[in-house]
Amino acid sequence: MEITVNGKRRDHLGAGDLRAVETRAATAAVEGAVLPPDEASRAYRAGLRRHFGIMAALGIALGLAILIGGLAAAPSPDRIKVILTGTVCAGVVVGGAWWRFNHALTTWTARLTERVGALPPSGTPVRVDTRGLSIGARAAQWPALALAVIEVTERNSDDSRTITIDRLVLANGAGPIVLDRHLMQNGAAIVDTAYCKVVRERGVTEL
Repeated sequence: MEITVNGKRRDHLGAGDLRAVETRAATAAVEGAVLPPDEASRAYRAGLRRHFGIMAALGIALGLAILIGGLAAAPSPDRIKVILTGTVCAGVVVGGAWWRFNHALTTWTARLTERVGALPPSGTPVRVDTRGLSIGARAAQWPALALAVIEVTERNSDDSRTITIDRLVLANGAGPIVLDRHLMQNGAAIVDTAYCKVVRERGVTEL
């Protein structure tokens, strides 16, 4: 099995990793379609901008909290230290969010042609349900499918860790079936539901 975390190969995902996987979009059945690359790219960029905006706002709020609280309590000689501390803390958070934004966008652009090429043409219908999945004319039931590739994004903060599944490749005798979170309409629900079927419902504790 091939495992990729934040664009880098990893030998395995342990029990703690699998517990951190978010599957909030999973559902009993969902339908979608393969998206045109330009439409998928617009949606992906918009999501990155929202995430950057949230992280930047948190960084600025942290810096202001340090400044307001520190300046109110610190004696005059120490106020310059408070100002520097608040500014640096805000800068580190905003700078880190900006780096992640640009890294994610660069990675997306570099791999877009490859990811699009692994999928059937835009508009191809996709469906997952309790019995199995279908993509275009191909269909398979869950017991016949094995997980061949899993690509995830891992995010860490001071008090939380989350893993989001970006892409799955499932295989059977007829060849691989690719499910892509960002290149499919309702991709989050499709990928999360498929993951639950081939990993969680099978009682898999590590990959």
